[in-house]
Amino acid sequence: MEPALSQAQRVLSFAANFYHELLTRNVKRFKEIYEYAEKSKIIRGDVKNFRIGFCPSWEDTDYQGRALVKHHCEEFRTYPAFLSKIVQMGLIKEDITKAGQDICDRLFDTLAGCITFPVYDTEGKIQGVVGRNILESTWMSVGIEFPKWLYGIHKMQYDIQDKGCVILVETIFDFFSFYDII
Repeated sequence: MEPALSQAQRVLSFAANFYHELLTRNVKRFKEIYEYAEKSKIIRGDVKNFRIGFCPSWEDTDYQGRALVKHHCEEFRTYPAFLSKIVQMGLIKEDITKAGQDICDRLFDTLAGCITFPVYDTEGKIQGVVGRNILESTWMSVGIEFPKWLYGIHKMQYDIQDKGCVILVETIFDFFSFYDII
């Protein structure tokens, strides 16, 4: 049985699942993302197992940094409270220079250009989403603050208890370097 999620966790899960499905259903289109991930020690099985996703960048001609907005624009118009929560959570931002334009034309994805990594607690409840911008080589997070989380704890907690040992590493990519050999 799935653990009960708060409203914020449902919103985070909605976005994380969207970015994961976008990546995994478009393998050929996002071939370079898979190659980048593999260079960072993330294998395809890890993409599925950890619900890793991708939010296309501003340079993407189809999405232009607005994948979540484009796919769910009608829902946002129909359910403004839902849109408000997504904006409040920091998943979508509004371009105030486009005041007066249609709401969906004013919005963009905060994680545009990022490989997305949902972060879960030990109960498997989503706590936030961390993004690695592949063009700028920067990290950002939505829903959580650095450094108040441990990536992969939901998958490793029993190994930690069984082995009585923890190896802390600096980045998510470092985690994957160890994950497949432990």
